Amino acid sequence: MRSMCLLPILSLCFAGCDTKAEHGFVAGGGEPGSGGGAVFIEAWGDCAEESVAELDSDSVIQVVPPPAARNVSLHTPLIAFMEEGFDIDDVDSFEVFVDGEQIEGDVVEMAHGTTVAIGFAPLDAYGSAVEVSARLEVPGGEVRWEFYTGPYESTMAGDPNLSFEQHVTNQGIECEYTYFTDNFIGFGDVAITDQTAGATDPTDGRNRLLMTTGEVLGNASIRGTTSFITSQPLPLVDEPILRFDYRFLSEEFDDYVGAVHDDRFLVFAHGKAGMVLEEVTSVNRIGVDGSSDAPFPGLVNSEASEWSTHTMTGFNTLGADATVTLIVTDVGESDRTSAVSVDHLRIE
Repeated sequence: MRSMCLLPILSLCFAGCDTKAEHGFVAGGGEPGSGGGAVFIEAWGDCAEESVAELDSDSVIQVVPPPAARNVSLHTPLIAFMEEGFDIDDVDSFEVFVDGEQIEGDVVEMAHGTTVAIGFAPLDAYGSAVEVSARLEVPGGEVRWEFYTGPYESTMAGDPNLSFEQHVTNQGIECEYTYFTDNFIGFGDVAITDQTAGATDPTDGRNRLLMTTGEVLGNASIRGTTSFITSQPLPLVDEPILRFDYRFLSEEFDDYVGAVHDDRFLVFAHGKAGMVLEEVTSVNRIGVDGSSDAPFPGLVNSEASEWSTHTMTGFNTLGADATVTLIVTDVGESDRTSAVSVDHLRIE
């Protein structure tokens, strides 16, 4: 279906916002390279005052990137989480515009229990420093939202194995940092770090990726719901397989297991030849029996899954210029925070 001031993290300790507990995470590794971190971006608001955006829809409960998000990667896909009982057949159109001009893209559906998420991947990068707007025709009327890309160019990933060991830079102001490596642009409550954070030690090398749906790593999730990273385009690899290790943690265990809308960890990859959106795990998928006590800074009475390895389905069908987006998000409510630790992301 179509139409439809620069600071090296290596030497920086983050201070928490006034509205959250203070935790310092020093991220880094290696020497700085080219890519998005070489440009200047502006701060986009005060995370301590940012409220969850209302979509005014009975059929769409949440969207990614969230409304009014800024400095988003040029390649980040869009996702609309549908209310229970609605699916892609209820969407008359999913249209995306760049500075008012409609762009082409492909749409995919992902079922999760009794709910559905619908993803849109652009055929070409959005462009530098542009407004991206989306319009869904759904029961009850239109759903519209906008976000903005950062003023950086699309460059090929510096390491086709997508290591987290590369140098990290951040820009913005406290609570509103955007993170750059040669491979990734990270947005929200994100850290690529070797610092201790509960039982989330790296499974490979020194650093791993941490993301939360709250404000516990020295930054803030977007609209109080979502954090994500998007890779730079990858060189074409014959018959590639994408794998990564992860551990999912949440304050929702065990009292909120079984809710219709639960916190989720997703991976969305798209290239010139195709796209794949799939759920890696969620609170409901892990369940009561699959979680155990696992303290994490800033989380209250958190439990976690065991470390697992995820192999992405159909990654070898995406073709050239594939990008990978990892997303952790609340769906339905933001009172309780979830987190994910990701490491040993590799293409084999």
